[in-house]
Amino acid sequence: MAHLSLITRIGQASDRLTLATLRWRGAVAANYQPTDLLMATVRRAQIDMVLALTPAMVTANLACIGCLIALELTNPRGQYFIFIWASVMMALLTNWISAYRVARSKRALGRGKLASAHSTGVVILSSTAYAMLWSVGMVVVLYHATPQEIAFLGALAAGLVAGGAWVLYSIPLAAISYGLLLLAPVLLTHVIMGNPLWGYYIIVSITFYILLLDSIVRHSTQFIAERIGHEQAAAQRDVISLLMNDIEATGTCWLWRSDAHLRLSHASSGFAAALGLKQSALLGRRLGEVLTECGAHSNDPKSQEALSRITASNGPDLPHFEFRLKIHSPSGGERHLAIYGSRSDIGDASRAPFEGFVRDITEAVRDHEKIQFLATRDALTGLWNAAGFIARAQEEIDRRHGRIRPALGSVADQPFNALTASTRVELHDPDAPMTAMTAMFLYIDADNLKAVNDTYGHRAGDALLVEVARNLTEVAGSSCVIGRKGGDEFQLFGYFVSEAQARNLAQKVCQRLGASFNYDQITIRKSCSIGAVIQSRSTYSIGTLEQWADRALYSAKNKGKARLEYYDEELGAQVFQQRRITADLPAALDRGELTVRFQPIVCIADEKIVGCEALLRWNHADFGPVSPAAIVDAARASGKQTELGDYILERAVTAALDWPGQSYVSVNATAFELNDPDYFKRIVAALERAGCPPERLCIEITESQLLERNRTVLANLLKIRNSGIKLAVDDFGSGYSSLSYLPQYPSNFLKLDRSLLGQDNPVTGRAILRAVATLANELKVLAVAEGVETLTELNMVREAGILLVQGFHYHHPMARNEIASMMATRGARDFEWPF
Repeated sequence: MAHLSLITRIGQASDRLTLATLRWRGAVAANYQPTDLLMATVRRAQIDMVLALTPAMVTANLACIGCLIALELTNPRGQYFIFIWASVMMALLTNWISAYRVARSKRALGRGKLASAHSTGVVILSSTAYAMLWSVGMVVVLYHATPQEIAFLGALAAGLVAGGAWVLYSIPLAAISYGLLLLAPVLLTHVIMGNPLWGYYIIVSITFYILLLDSIVRHSTQFIAERIGHEQAAAQRDVISLLMNDIEATGTCWLWRSDAHLRLSHASSGFAAALGLKQSALLGRRLGEVLTECGAHSNDPKSQEALSRITASNGPDLPHFEFRLKIHSPSGGERHLAIYGSRSDIGDASRAPFEGFVRDITEAVRDHEKIQFLATRDALTGLWNAAGFIARAQEEIDRRHGRIRPALGSVADQPFNALTASTRVELHDPDAPMTAMTAMFLYIDADNLKAVNDTYGHRAGDALLVEVARNLTEVAGSSCVIGRKGGDEFQLFGYFVSEAQARNLAQKVCQRLGASFNYDQITIRKSCSIGAVIQSRSTYSIGTLEQWADRALYSAKNKGKARLEYYDEELGAQVFQQRRITADLPAALDRGELTVRFQPIVCIADEKIVGCEALLRWNHADFGPVSPAAIVDAARASGKQTELGDYILERAVTAALDWPGQSYVSVNATAFELNDPDYFKRIVAALERAGCPPERLCIEITESQLLERNRTVLANLLKIRNSGIKLAVDDFGSGYSSLSYLPQYPSNFLKLDRSLLGQDNPVTGRAILRAVATLANELKVLAVAEGVETLTELNMVREAGILLVQGFHYHHPMARNEIASMMATRGARDFEWPF
């Protein structure tokens, strides 16, 4: 911060006193803080007011100085000092007059509309010095004055103080300091001289000064508040004027008027120019006729319908209308216009004229298209992003099977950057024969991205991803939809004349993605695994093809990576199994074939059980044990998610009643349940039917579900927490980064995914555990370490300060009777909440 001079500091103190006075008097809000520009204009107004009264002040001071000189001349006392003093005063007054003339000149030339704190400080310092000089002169005369002269000097002092307040009231600090420095020395002289009436002088002077202060505060507050209001009003007028001028200058909004049959009687010149016509060419012609002649059209069905009605109608059946259209600008390119019109409500409705306006929305449409474009593209590679790829590929599938006919020239089909400029993905002509009906989906994973990042840095990793994207576009060209799924995953979809052609392209992609490339004088080898699915004349959705290709990719990675694997009958068998499971699930729920196992959650301190997690199990008659994930998928596909959730919840809360103390049971909630508005009611109903207190139930939500930021999810979580039911965030650290969401959701437990134990790097694992434990402690959430299987892992958890553990090191999941028997024998504990 630069050094501020004393004068500037005095000016700033004046500003603070001015604002404090305004707030105290209620002229502005208590937290009001003007802008620097507004404060500069207020200072200018304060100084101008002082200068406006300068001539009168100088005249009065000259008269007072003359009186003191005359007093000395009529009663000579040999005090030649008074003449020296008068000379100094005359010089100072001359300086005041010079400053006044300079200020008037600047104002006349339109300069000096703002004033700095330094300028205010100069006025305050000058008035203070002037007051001190006056007090010196009067004190010298007062020492040898007669009683009559003392009375005269008292009146003179009062007049000077009042006159100074009158001149300086616009700057409160100047007026207050001027009066105080003028009165105080005179009163002090009376006391020192032992004037028998000095007490009366002091009482009268203080009373007079208090009244003067009140007058200064009142008048300065009124003056400054009016000035602020004036400046704010001027600023608002300037803004309004600027907006109007901007609309006029940019020509983005034009008025039009017509008769009852839409024959134009008035049209702005800007409207005519936008249509490429002269203003006179519009008058007397029907609006629809003019627009049709200019080639106006719209891709929006509603707007096109409104335009057709305008063209075909004579007006009486159109109370109001609004539509958007495109025209070819006379200067080249397309122009987008929004046209609004409504019938006047004055007089006979059938004869009432139309009035409306036209807005040029070209820039808004382009901005929207740009946003839409960026929303579907990957920023690094320029390929489709995950959402854009799926939408575009599904669009192509639907078009091939006659379900849609996409519009050509979509903004999303334009090249994103240099990478895709020459290899843009194009929509095929919808009228062309559909000879290529063999669909292929490739799911590609850059196997060595992590190794490249770790070895050469993330810029090299980004270069690897860009190189993969370039290879894909160069090999596939414009015949395929290519996208980046995210991270190190890419996807490709296209139609081919035959399966052989599709396999040939897949093989070329595999070979190209196995080559090396140069980065910063370093040769880096690419290694990519590819899962492929080829279907001839199938009607499968893009989601299904993606799922199959993903399974083929999984197989390729399991077989050693850097290879191409096709979806085959074996993988098809897995799909068949999942479909059977989906079909059999409703009956299995009705027959009670699904069981619930309970895995204890143990307190490290005394190794006693504080609760258990309810885990779903199903031993299928044909396929054996079915994974919980497969069961959930089957429930989603069969529409039995609600029934499955109630099935688990009922058995979990009923089993908890068999356990001693206040040990609780945790039940996992699916995303479907959290988005169900009735989910909380179902929980309450299950607790009531079982007679289980809400404190003995904990609902677990996965980390990914924290990203479901909608009102229903949040409402359910708040109701659950407020009812006394515990909440836990499960699998924390397994994928999504949800740190920013944790404070927004009311959870009790943070269940750490086993991956955070850092099996590959124990040092990193310990660091991560300590960091997460600290985070949980700061958020007043209990951390639970999941998947603890060894003593080494248990020691890591203990060292991190985590209190609760769940894993095979202590207990495997057990049946209801087994867990009840063990807890009855070994005991359980009521966990004391540490926060």
